Amino acid sequence: MRLSDIEDATGVAITAEDCETFIGFVFQKLGIVPKDGDVNIELEVDNLRTTIDKIKEHRVEHAVLEILK
Repeated sequence: MRLSDIEDATGVAITAEDCETFIGFVFQKLGIVPKDGDVNIELEVDNLRTTIDKIKEHRVEHAVLEILK
């Protein structure tokens, strides 16, 4: 999903460098590409909490976005 789509849907401005997709942004902030089977990876940036619940073939299968107050 594109960062601009997330920003439009949430109303939260995301500070990103050289990223167009949300998952690319998350991986950049984590500093790693999670391995298959990694679960419950959490990241808080720009009033958003992202929890990655499922990784398969080095791709995010399921993630939850939460707007922080």
